[in-house]
Parts: sequence; C-alpha cells; structure tokens
Amino acid sequence: SVKEGTIRLLKKVGDKVSVDEAIAEIETDKANLSINAPEAGTIEAYLVADSDNVTSGVHVAKLNTSADAKPVSGLLLY
Repeated sequence: SVKEGTIRLLKKVGDKVSVDEAIAEIETDKANLSINAPEAGTIEAYLVADSDNVTSGVHVAKLNTSADAKPVSGLLLY
C-alpha cells in the first residue's frame, strides 16, 4: 500500500468538477494514483500545494457541492 507521494494538482480553484473527475494525482516511485471528486461541485480551495509530498489520509481540497456556496467538505487523499 502507498503511504506517501508527490501531489500534482490537475484542476484550479474555481473549476467545476463532475463526480469521479480527477482533480489531482499522486506520483510515487511505484505508481500514479488519481484523486477523484466524490461529488460534483466547485473546487473552493486546495489544502496542499502542487508538488507537495503528501501522506495517506491528508485532506487535499475543499469542494463546494451546493448551489448556494454553503459548507464545503475536505477530500481525503486515499
């Protein structure tokens, strides 16, 4: 199992995403793993920077899933 890797952000803050759309990728020495949006919405913020070394369980982004810009949820790495 993968414990850490380098994150590459595929979308920008403000981008709209569909459910299961890739928003980031984790690059490791063995594999590249996709991080997909769990719901459709708009990326409000990233909680990590592009090229950061991240570990399993870290929150990656805040995704606004409501039309009226209410609370957002954190996306877990994997």
